[in-house]
Amino acid sequence: MTDRDREQLKRACSDALSTVQQNQGVEGLDALATSIAALGPAYRAHGTLMHAAVTERKEVTVSWHLIQVLQKLEKGVE
Repeated sequence: MTDRDREQLKRACSDALSTVQQNQGVEGLDALATSIAALGPAYRAHGTLMHAAVTERKEVTVSWHLIQVLQKLEKGVE
């Protein structure tokens, strides 16, 4: 993943987290969850479980996974 890709994904996750925290729902986050799962082994579980949480409209779970992904992206986990 390039630095530019990492920054774009961090921005997308941050925007999604803000949306969820403002109680605006989780609609439209399926594509982001799929992108996260495709990043590799360190992210796959977060993306997969986030996708399930989006389907079940579990905002708290989606928020938790977004926070975990953001932390990993900040640390540079591949």
